[in-house]
Amino acid sequence: MTVVVLPTAYPNVYNEHAAIFVQDHVKALAQNKNLKLHVVGAIPISLKDVCKTRTFSFGFTQSSRHGVATTLILFPAIPKLRRLNNFIRTLLNKKLLKKYTKVQGTPDIIHVHNVVAAEAALWYQKTYATPYYITEHSSAFGRGLLTAHELRSYERLYHHAECNIAVSQKLADDLHRITSENFRYIPNVTHTDFFKPAAHRTPSNTFTFVHIANLNDNKNQALLVEAFCKFAAIHADARLRIVGEGPNYNMLQEKIQTLHMQHQITLYGFATRDDVRMHLQQSDAFVLSSNYETFGVVVIEAMSCGLPILSTKCGGPESIIVNDRLGILVDNTLEALFEGMQKMVQTDYNTDDIRDYAVKNFSEKIIGEQFVSLYTKMASRTPKVASFVFNPFTHDSRVLKEALTLHHAHYDVTVVAHGNKGLQRHETCRGIHITRLAYLDR
Repeated sequence: MTVVVLPTAYPNVYNEHAAIFVQDHVKALAQNKNLKLHVVGAIPISLKDVCKTRTFSFGFTQSSRHGVATTLILFPAIPKLRRLNNFIRTLLNKKLLKKYTKVQGTPDIIHVHNVVAAEAALWYQKTYATPYYITEHSSAFGRGLLTAHELRSYERLYHHAECNIAVSQKLADDLHRITSENFRYIPNVTHTDFFKPAAHRTPSNTFTFVHIANLNDNKNQALLVEAFCKFAAIHADARLRIVGEGPNYNMLQEKIQTLHMQHQITLYGFATRDDVRMHLQQSDAFVLSSNYETFGVVVIEAMSCGLPILSTKCGGPESIIVNDRLGILVDNTLEALFEGMQKMVQTDYNTDDIRDYAVKNFSEKIIGEQFVSLYTKMASRTPKVASFVFNPFTHDSRVLKEALTLHHAHYDVTVVAHGNKGLQRHETCRGIHITRLAYLDR
């Protein structure tokens, strides 16, 4: 089975950590030797990333990442013109898919990550009759960040998809409520062989919370700092590590200094994946203070390292923290977060049990098997068949719309029509099989 993965973002020369969870998904699929994978995508690059890296490298790139052929087109995103950027993305994705088809042939499945890239997949489905799947990661739906035009467009793309997937049950429920389409819940994946407890850790009386995220309003670190300040008034030996960068870095730094907490709260800034593992291995618990999360990859990375989780009820974590042996879910208030910290330090958690849960539910092997099973199940469904027989060829165009409607409902449509001299006897038009019969002489 051949699968083309079509992402909205992917690790590249400007940002090696961009949408790394999609790359992890690809790595999980790559473990199955019966799948032939290729990553294809047009990736917009922000002016911020250009300035930060001082790199100017746009255009067509080819590479092999973790044994998977990867073909990207990097293009400069135009600030504040999201609709135009998406239009450019669609044009470039069509170009990439045409080029792929010319060289590799037609894939069995196109797997889109985030609906914003699905327009090209719908075009490909209509042209080559290849089904597409959508895995949705975006928090924009739950946070009300989309325009009415975008919602209408995305509803249409979800409707024509072979299968829609959400990375948390909360996101699946939200998307069903918004679009009326059905969504399966399959979580993101974590590299459990990489994220694991430290081989040796020196015992300490200091209890350390760690928080790893982009520093922005949605992640709500200001609330976290205030809650920890109240907690530290009782537990003077406690520590909080905040790892990440973002627009609120300076604000948080000033807030920590104003509260005189710089000896107990440390801002670490940007972190590589190795740094993230190190911070997790040197901490006692992970804390998440977000307003909204579609999933929370770093949560399962922390659990893979054996850490219990303290999280606000913000969407994604509710699909992960399914019992009190794994951690604590609290309301998104200062008092609730403070009380959660109190309860966390008073509770004995089994590191091995927490890690075992992460491995059994979110490892590359487990998630890869879920997707391969889904691909196989959907591909093996008994096809619905519809046939049309028309007399004069001039009627072909009149009935094409009805045939296409059935095709988009996953019917295998065949049209049999009389044909004029010079027309092809057999052809495929937008996924519909057409056979033309020559007129019989009377």
